[in-house]
Amino acid sequence: MNACYDMLDVPYASLDDEQAGYEATKYLIGKGHTKVGLIAKMDDMQGKLRMKGFIKMHEEAGLPFQSRYIATFTTKNQKEAIERYVEDILASTDAPTAIVCYNDQVASQLIQALRKFGLTVPKDISLVSHDNSYLAQAQLITSVKHPKKQLGQEAAQQLINAIEKNTEMTSILYAPEMIERDSVKEI
Repeated sequence: MNACYDMLDVPYASLDDEQAGYEATKYLIGKGHTKVGLIAKMDDMQGKLRMKGFIKMHEEAGLPFQSRYIATFTTKNQKEAIERYVEDILASTDAPTAIVCYNDQVASQLIQALRKFGLTVPKDISLVSHDNSYLAQAQLITSVKHPKKQLGQEAAQQLINAIEKNTEMTSILYAPEMIERDSVKEI
């Protein structure tokens, strides 16, 4: 549940993470941002798929892809990678005006790191994240909804049907839904 892996031929229930990365980027571009950054986790499929969607949207929008606007991290170095990213973009004369964050926890850590330098969201930089967790709700972060409850219910129902009715389980990919709050400034 909540992930699919190409090397395994098994049914799954997951958010369409590539489309989620695409939609988050599209949302920022739609608000006038042409310099969009990304903070992506690289030790899981969700992060890789979200990055793929981010790149795809840049290509479709005809915007140059700026690798210097991208920070990647693993589970072990998340906080350090975010702090280093903030230092790097602040040192740049051509910094992104908006950032797509891997999840709400990353967005929250990014907001804290930006505050250390006197920057605020969305006044100085806009951001969108993924999951729509309590962190996004509490900090008014625009976030892609992750339908965890629906994923669990659907997976459980399919398993019950497979056991009781001998039906075959099928894969389900949920479309992303943007929950707008106050972390994006239109430019």
